[in-house]
Amino acid sequence: MGNSETASEKPKRGRPRRFSRDGEAVMLGLYSDKGERQRGNIAYMILAVQRLQRHPDFDAGAFRWLWNPGKDDLKHTILSELGRIEDDGEMVLVARDLCAMKPKTKDAVTMIRRLRLGEREPRPHQLQDELVATINDFWKRFPKTTRAEVLDALDFVRVVVRDDGSDAAAPSHPLKGTQGGGGRRKKEE
Repeated sequence: MGNSETASEKPKRGRPRRFSRDGEAVMLGLYSDKGERQRGNIAYMILAVQRLQRHPDFDAGAFRWLWNPGKDDLKHTILSELGRIEDDGEMVLVARDLCAMKPKTKDAVTMIRRLRLGEREPRPHQLQDELVATINDFWKRFPKTTRAEVLDALDFVRVVVRDDGSDAAAPSHPLKGTQGGGGRRKKEE
């Protein structure tokens, strides 16, 4: 067996192609100043818009929150994620739900990816890393916060999580923090 035969039998690395080489060449010609990922996102966004335009309810404004043709108002990131949903019917249902809910972009992308890819297991230590990142962000915004105040807040969170009383992986309801959504809790005496 020659080298060329061996090389052609190896599976290709990276993501599988969704668009033809000709389609990719057109995108490269139109958006030569953009990177490969940006061109892919634009292509998926265009795909989503085309699929939504073909839907009978499009003219009635069913998807106006995502894209309002009368204005220069386009939810680029959300549309590019919608374009990755392979089934047209499913994509339209998700688009309708998003238009009704009007979530923040980050939340919409999370919902779409969870639907497309399924639930994933967290990386090892991901929760700890995210908690530390949250504390670091808080310290950037409020640099006078002391370590004792952070530890006090962590103790409070420990009590709230423990008081749920369930061994379930996640509570069936959001954990409750301080009353009033921002007041400081009184120290226990």
